[in-house]
Amino acid sequence: MFDCIDPFLLFWLLIATICAATTLTGMHFATTTLMTAVLRWLGYIQSSHLPFPELLKFVLFANFSIVGMNVSLMWNSVGFYQVFVISSILETVH
Repeated sequence: MFDCIDPFLLFWLLIATICAATTLTGMHFATTTLMTAVLRWLGYIQSSHLPFPELLKFVLFANFSIVGMNVSLMWNSVGFYQVFVISSILETVH
């Protein structure tokens, strides 16, 4: 399928696609952090006290879940992506 495309060009297209997906994820986390700080400052939410190991497990799972969904959308059809997201959400809630 990609026999006529220069491998160097294909490599940089792949890198650009991955960077776009990770940039979107970074923007999501930055916006979430900012809004959490604003809402905490306004008094709408309170700080929670979780043990550090539990917090670390949650953060790692959440990050891998979001990155996995972005990669799934990048490499698969939209239908497969939707099934992947629904199964990820069900596993997260469980």
